[in-house]
Amino acid sequence: MRCPDCNRFVGVGQGEPEASLEVSDGSLAGDVRLVLVCAECGTELAESTQEVEIDITLTHTPECLAQTAGEDGEKPELEVVSESVSNNDRSEGKGRGGRHFYGADIEVEGMCARCKAVWKAVGAVEEQASYFVEC
Repeated sequence: MRCPDCNRFVGVGQGEPEASLEVSDGSLAGDVRLVLVCAECGTELAESTQEVEIDITLTHTPECLAQTAGEDGEKPELEVVSESVSNNDRSEGKGRGGRHFYGADIEVEGMCARCKAVWKAVGAVEEQASYFVEC
């Protein structure tokens, strides 16, 4: 790729992924923006936005379930305690037929606001390098 700041063809590296995730109805959903940057100056060269949806496994306490089934019928709110989004990349094949994939591993931990039951959601997204859109 050609870097507009360095004004020459440069190698690329993967920038920090940016996640916009929300918890609702037993799943974690949102977008993750993947960025390829100039290996020399760090200028963003290309990007890809990937949608993600990860199911949440959570076991509420019996008291919490009884409150949920009660007159108000409101589901307890799920809170995010920690969020980690880290880079990953992999290659398939060799030579001219080889393909390079850039992606992100997602790990989010949280708890039920009512009964403090802990949940964890783990997932990943990736995109082939040739499908990234130039910035």
